Amino acid sequence: MNTLLRPRCLLLLSFALSACPGITVVETDAAEVAIDTTADAPTTGCKAAEDCEPSECQDATCTADGECEYAISAGYCLIADTCYLANAPAANDLCQICDPNFTNVSFVSKQCAAGTSCLPTTGTCVADTPDIVEGSPDVADAEPDLPTVDTAPDTGPDTAPDAAGDAVADVPADVPADVPADVPVGDGGGGDATVVDTAPDAPTDTATDTATDTATDTATDTAADSAADSAPDTSPDVPPAGGDTCGDAVSLDGSLPIAVTGSTDGLLDDYSTLGVCADAAAAGAGQADMVYGFTPPQDGVYAVTLAGTGPNLLIVSTECGVPTSCVGHQTSDGAPAFFSMTSNVEHFIIVDGVTANDQGSFDLSIDLCTPDCDGKSCGDDGCGGVCGSCALGQGCEGFECLDILGDTCEVPFVVDALPFAVSNSTTGASAATGVLANQCAGIGWNAGAGSSDHFYAFTPPEDGAYMFTLTQDGFDSALYVAEDCSIGGACLGGSDLVQNQGDEVVGLTLSAGLPVIVVVDGWSETANAAGSYTLLIEKVEAPGDACSSANVLDTSSFPITADGDLVGKTDLYSLPVGACGPNQTFGVGPDEVWSFIAPTTGVYSVTMTANGFSPVLYALVDCANSSSCTAVGWDSSGQGEEVSLLLSAQAGAEYFLIADYFTSGAPTTYTLTVSAPCEPSCAATGATCGSDGCGLSCGGCSSNQACGSSGTCDDLSGVSGAACETAQPILFAPGAPVNVEVFGDTTDQGNSLAIPSPGNYTTSGGDPCPGLIWAGGEATDEWLSFTPESDGDYVFTLSDYSGDQGLFTFTACEPLTTSCLAVQDQGGSAPEVLTLTLNKAVTVYLLVDGYTIGDVGPYTLSIVQQ
Repeated sequence: MNTLLRPRCLLLLSFALSACPGITVVETDAAEVAIDTTADAPTTGCKAAEDCEPSECQDATCTADGECEYAISAGYCLIADTCYLANAPAANDLCQICDPNFTNVSFVSKQCAAGTSCLPTTGTCVADTPDIVEGSPDVADAEPDLPTVDTAPDTGPDTAPDAAGDAVADVPADVPADVPADVPVGDGGGGDATVVDTAPDAPTDTATDTATDTATDTATDTAADSAADSAPDTSPDVPPAGGDTCGDAVSLDGSLPIAVTGSTDGLLDDYSTLGVCADAAAAGAGQADMVYGFTPPQDGVYAVTLAGTGPNLLIVSTECGVPTSCVGHQTSDGAPAFFSMTSNVEHFIIVDGVTANDQGSFDLSIDLCTPDCDGKSCGDDGCGGVCGSCALGQGCEGFECLDILGDTCEVPFVVDALPFAVSNSTTGASAATGVLANQCAGIGWNAGAGSSDHFYAFTPPEDGAYMFTLTQDGFDSALYVAEDCSIGGACLGGSDLVQNQGDEVVGLTLSAGLPVIVVVDGWSETANAAGSYTLLIEKVEAPGDACSSANVLDTSSFPITADGDLVGKTDLYSLPVGACGPNQTFGVGPDEVWSFIAPTTGVYSVTMTANGFSPVLYALVDCANSSSCTAVGWDSSGQGEEVSLLLSAQAGAEYFLIADYFTSGAPTTYTLTVSAPCEPSCAATGATCGSDGCGLSCGGCSSNQACGSSGTCDDLSGVSGAACETAQPILFAPGAPVNVEVFGDTTDQGNSLAIPSPGNYTTSGGDPCPGLIWAGGEATDEWLSFTPESDGDYVFTLSDYSGDQGLFTFTACEPLTTSCLAVQDQGGSAPEVLTLTLNKAVTVYLLVDGYTIGDVGPYTLSIVQQ
């Protein structure tokens, strides 16, 4: 068996074959276990983003290869493996913030308004400190500038009137002296400083100075300067009057309704939803805002309307900067926004903008809103709430709850004629149902419980085979067909391909007049997978497409040879997990059906030889029931082009041979061969177990029994190695490091242990059993025990075995389910190597077991002390 393609190592959620895990190191109460992780590590797969494990600031996607990929979420930064919301500061410098608009992997400097700068200790923007020398334009002056006068006499005629002071000496001296102040030079601040003229004028004046300055500096700057300060100002500017922060909020006390006008021009950016309401993304960051204080006269819902072409964001809180006090926020489109407010508590209404263009003048109005639900069972109450909710499967129309067609199984869409084709969307529909793992043939996991779904009722007009095909558009879909509305408990068949690998197809043989329920669903049981789809229902008529139109094999002579072709065939049949023994799904692809009526009782060998693709062949007694499978032929490598099965048939009975597609290559033509029957020897010899002479068995033996040479089951109670309690002790030379080989054989032993599920076996500490990844133990097995003389590491190697055998280790015989030490069972014929750290005089129980019934025979077990 190919190690990488062993059936128990299948990732069923992706139908991808992967290797079994190797060895890791774990500790239990009795021993430390080292399990080799370098050999055949399993691929971690995903079906959708919900299977991945992103951090709180990452979005996960599941690739077509079943790999998880992560991207940083909008409104977040991921810096040094730590998540930060937009505008969140660094711990050691509050002026360094997360700004995803620039980069989401490092901090950037916080942007402050003109004339202000950020303080690293507080993260706030404050006015610039005083200038030492005036004369350069400001970014945003925070204080009035000081006018001065020209106090030095001119030495000659000026060539032009002085402006703010001569910069070059005049030769000869000007006449007369400048006495009044020069005309001030503005920097855009509304009253900037002039400079004292302290040097003589230029050599030759061509015009006299003006007698008097025509303007003086204003006392207070009222607007931001146009260029950067080169030096601090000498005194602070007077801030705008009211509304810049919650501390100086404009009071709106008064009778309702309230209507005011305002403007955010000239104000600073103090707030955003991030700092007030702790939203995932910061709305309002970077835009100027204005704050109003409002104390509601009574409890209730208030309609707050923001109109105009400027600010378009409302934020309401009872304590600015305390996210837990947030009342709400809403982007405005000129319609009322509704906020529930408490009487006698001051509420801060922050008028803000979403983008840089959303600032300036605005109109704000506030009024108490009275809900209107008279005569309404559901729908809008006029104040942002609803008058009531409708039951599952109902929608609100005209303020009344009415049944929604297709939203529940009780009110389904009706399929009225064939072929039936409909395009629809599950978006907005209820998530009314789902299925558990293996409830529907073809779906080996929980599916659909969290996803919106649609229901269709279909009554077959006649007996025959029918195809149900679901083509989805952009979402991961699932499809079920059930006998009644219990769905999972009555499921006839289903399809849930991984990551939209193709159409969901379910083929069933149905009886005329017996209705079925068809469910269009999303795959997820937690998130809501929904979207547009097309559903097609049609009757299968082509020869070989279904059991009802099966190709008939001519049994007049043997061997039988027939040519088949999967090109153009539908995918009507498949074998779900465990339907015929193997732990995987078979036949997800086009198939062709052959009818075989056995002329005599016997064992028939049936072979399918494919032309360039990997086939699978199985035999059904009842096409409508996959559990009626009696035999299956498949190649575990997924690469072989020939498979065979042994069919034990009764004379006159009809069997359906399904020639199907397995894994690789494009399904095309093939040849089917049926041998002459072999008559089993069981009846003639009286054998009840062992070989029947035709490749099958006369029967099996119960636990603690083995098939003897006479073909009867012998009791193995008390037989050495037949059970954990009678494990064969492994002997070794005392006083020296252990180096011993044991030669055993599982052929004549009983099947003492069949592991039902990996999850049922744990260590003595309650942890999952290391290395145990799949159910097994269908073959006969043999027990051994080993008790070391000293503490240390011991390497156990199982080799030279027949079939596919593994090594299981336990710390106690009772109970085995909670005393697992470690397992090494990688598949194939490669040696199974397990390193255990053991304690002196603590016995370890070893089980050599096969995966399937035929995996038995001699083996070699060596133990070497490190």
